[in-house]
Amino acid sequence: SFEFPLLRYLTGRVQAAAPQATIVSSAIDRRTLDRDLSTGKLDVCVDVPRRVSADIRFHRLLGVDMCIAVSQTVCNPAAELSTDDWLALDHVVVSGRSRGPSVEDTWLHQAGLSRRVALRCQHYHTACQVVAESRMALVLPRFYADHFRSLLPLTIIEPPVQIPTLELNLYWHSYYDGDPGSTWFRELILDVNQLEK
Repeated sequence: SFEFPLLRYLTGRVQAAAPQATIVSSAIDRRTLDRDLSTGKLDVCVDVPRRVSADIRFHRLLGVDMCIAVSQTVCNPAAELSTDDWLALDHVVVSGRSRGPSVEDTWLHQAGLSRRVALRCQHYHTACQVVAESRMALVLPRFYADHFRSLLPLTIIEPPVQIPTLELNLYWHSYYDGDPGSTWFRELILDVNQLEK
């Protein structure tokens, strides 16, 4: 979920420019996403790259570097974790879906590697709390790691195997291309790419 950094970035800017506006962040159903965007149920969507109909527009939002969090009892901040040691740990996955391979598992499978997922939850805050109090590992976006390392006894390490950057796109329906409010909001969201710098 990109909700945490995006809403931290957007909320003050929206309140300053449009004090009466309301931002609603909600889970999406990828099966109905095209329809939800076309009917206006959703104004925009931030998601990983995916196939969409010809009426759905998208723009690359940003690439997110990934890292690994483990408890400081598993690995001290100055140490490194080997690939075998990392994969031998139980793992936490953050996903809005109740089943199916995670993005990380897809990458690992392509590299000929696998891991045991012991917990699947919906939020990085929950995952980081669990990892800090256990002998489990979590792959997470660096901006979450930077935030939670100051709050919890976590060691943040570079992945022992190359994990691709997680790409995120902004999606909207072409019907709203010329709508001034929609255009303003999309441009505001697209400015979040400053977080990459």
